[in-house]
Amino acid sequence: MSPVQGVLSDIDAARPGGGTPTLHLEEFANILRLRTRLDPESPHRQRAFPVTAQDITSALDLVREAASRIRDTDERIRASEARTQALLTRAADELKSAEARAKAAEALAEAAETRARDAEARLKDAESRAQEAESWLRQIFSAISEELPAKG
Repeated sequence: MSPVQGVLSDIDAARPGGGTPTLHLEEFANILRLRTRLDPESPHRQRAFPVTAQDITSALDLVREAASRIRDTDERIRASEARTQALLTRAADELKSAEARAKAAEALAEAAETRARDAEARLKDAESRAQEAESWLRQIFSAISEELPAKG
């Protein structure tokens, strides 16, 4: 962990009620010095190094830049999530519409199938009546042929 990361952790831990702390350059330098002395893994532990105002300003600039990039990334993520949500909503709407059309088509197919069965039943009935009428005509023709003398 770098001295700046350690300082940021210390600042977060010391933050009462989650408020944003305001540090002066001198306080930041003191925290850096203390952190370096207490951190056994610090590469600077063996040698003391003076922390200058320029070092502190540079560190704060890096922190500000990192925060700015995090905000930009968060904004891009929110925009992407909004686009994704809009796409999901549109896809759900299109799916509902497609399901409605499929149900309507299914109802039409069932109605057509019912009409076809009805037509087939009427056709069989008509064929049966036609065969019966033909049978009656043959019987009538036969009776007339037998009863009337042939001309000739």
